[in-house]
Amino acid sequence: MMQSSLNYFIGCNQLLNDLAPIMKAPLCLSFAIPHLKALAADPMFRVRKAVATHMGGICKAIGPEETTIHMVRCCPPSKSYWHLL
Repeated sequence: MMQSSLNYFIGCNQLLNDLAPIMKAPLCLSFAIPHLKALAADPMFRVRKAVATHMGGICKAIGPEETTIHMVRCCPPSKSYWHLL
């Protein structure tokens, strides 16, 4: 992957996070969450790291219940770290 593409993916994630308070919950759920999940599945570590560090605005906009449904449970059980707790 070219460096510029990597920067676009990271910038996209930061932009979604910054726009979350303006978009409110319904638009975050229908637009931002699918893009965030796609970025979280990216093979590049830096993109996944950017998702992890810049999802607070989206989580705050959609609330704790929707965050648990859409963000925490989006990983298949084999990739989840719940078994470590």
